[in-house]
Amino acid sequence: DGGVFVSVNNGIDWALLNSGLSNTYVNSVALFGSTLYAATRGGMFLSTDYGMNWSASNAGLTNTYVWSIGVSRTNLFAAGGTTGVYRSTDNGESWTTCNSGLSNNYVYSLAAEGLYIFAGTDVGLFYSPNFGNNWKAVNTTLPQGYVSYLSVCGTTLFAAVEGEGLFRSPNDGGLWIKSDSGLTYTSYINAIIESGNNIFAGTQGGGVFLSTNHGEIWKEVDTGLANRTVYSLAAIGTNLFAGTAKGVFRSTDNGGSWESANAGIINNTQILSLKTIGTKLFAGTANGVYYSTNLAKNWTLLDKGLTKSAILALESNGDYLFAGSKGASMWKLDATVLGVEENFKSEKTTQFSISCYPNPASKSLTIDRTLFHTNDTQPVNYTISSVTGVKHMEFTESKRMFTVPLDKLSRGLYCLTAEQGTDRTAVIVSVIE
Repeated sequence: DGGVFVSVNNGIDWALLNSGLSNTYVNSVALFGSTLYAATRGGMFLSTDYGMNWSASNAGLTNTYVWSIGVSRTNLFAAGGTTGVYRSTDNGESWTTCNSGLSNNYVYSLAAEGLYIFAGTDVGLFYSPNFGNNWKAVNTTLPQGYVSYLSVCGTTLFAAVEGEGLFRSPNDGGLWIKSDSGLTYTSYINAIIESGNNIFAGTQGGGVFLSTNHGEIWKEVDTGLANRTVYSLAAIGTNLFAGTAKGVFRSTDNGGSWESANAGIINNTQILSLKTIGTKLFAGTANGVYYSTNLAKNWTLLDKGLTKSAILALESNGDYLFAGSKGASMWKLDATVLGVEENFKSEKTTQFSISCYPNPASKSLTIDRTLFHTNDTQPVNYTISSVTGVKHMEFTESKRMFTVPLDKLSRGLYCLTAEQGTDRTAVIVSVIE
């Protein structure tokens, strides 16, 4: 058990985000607009305040084991277990089954590409051209069998078929090409992501692999990766993160070398899902949700309102964050309670941003903007507020790195907001005694 963690500084720091997450066994995380979703062994959860608070999102969702979440336009899809696919058109407020045409309701993976939504089942791949109203089997060059994982990288759809290997389709599933040359471990592909011109694959027991030619040829890149069971992958700029059976690892050289990035996370926690929102990094674990705001230097747990369960998937939509759980169904989080808007237009460090450490903090907090693009000729106005919007500290500072005392703040979660001209950003800070 762990939950969801978040990092907003490329994995340097992490924080646990389980507030309201009643089931902390998180299998997958997903972003839909500015809402984060978590699929757990206890159902679906969502958050609209970047994991600060969670709420269940299960009306009509009879299956409490949510393994995968998919987003297509304004439609949210959830799957896991034996009851097929569920669809929500109102940000998870209500769910209905959409299984017409599915010959097998054991659905383990979902992905959206263009106008199509794909579902991986025990007996092969299905697709829907009309947002789940009906489904058709993909009867092309893709072998029929257990489709354990689906992912979209750019306009390429990847499908992992148990016992057959990895396949890719450049045309919405019309044609499939075997895509595992050099991929020496293909029994279970748990994650595939795109970072720049590179594609990375995380495997069950085989570590991480890299392809520089859209999946045609792969090579192993896991020097320093202490655990080779990779459940999830994420990228922020040039920083790559791997969620493993024993924590988070970070690479800054396209997987050439890895280092542990688990400060604040319980030792040997399974990182089942990773999701980024701008420079924030969320981690869905067997204990709930964690987050980091400083490139995973440290993590903070946010578990208010979230039933203790594994978080199997995360996704976002608008101002809501959704979490799919193991046994506690779907939960959602309303981000508007923070009263802070974030600028997530770019994942590059050239955007206005700050980092702070240690986080969690006790007596003092160091605020650092030396790694980010800010105007040195204009001071920055800072505000530290509670999650309900009550201001506790206001100050102006021109230095790019400085330390502020926290002796007047009680234990809890706070928002550190920085404003410089028309630019604005915020970081979640956890204060401990």
